[in-house]
Amino acid sequence: DKIDTVVVIFAENRSFDNLYGGFPGANGLANVSPEQARQLDRDGKPLSELPPAWGGLTGKGVTPAVTEAQTAHLANATFAIDDPKSFNEGTNVITHDLWHRFYQEQMQIDGGKNDKFVAWA
Repeated sequence: DKIDTVVVIFAENRSFDNLYGGFPGANGLANVSPEQARQLDRDGKPLSELPPAWGGLTGKGVTPAVTEAQTAHLANATFAIDDPKSFNEGTNVITHDLWHRFYQEQMQIDGGKNDKFVAWA
């Protein structure tokens, strides 16, 4: 009886994980198991590492830029862009856009496992 409105935030992974994933009770990056985080190749085999982000992680004109070379040899695991031990970028940094293409997204989502984003992007 005390609740008037329920707000559901449906955001892409980076938006949720970086902005809300650390909130009390949120199921963010801290709760992801290595098996859940692992990205697979197109044949379903785990990648030994994440490939570099083509053109770098940050968008054009972002200073300081996170270059393609800086994204090379990342572990096949989750990472927070704002982690001081990682890229140490603010949550307001502009990154390269994710794909918004229906069929590629279906392949990336892989039946709900979300384990082929690297393979199909």
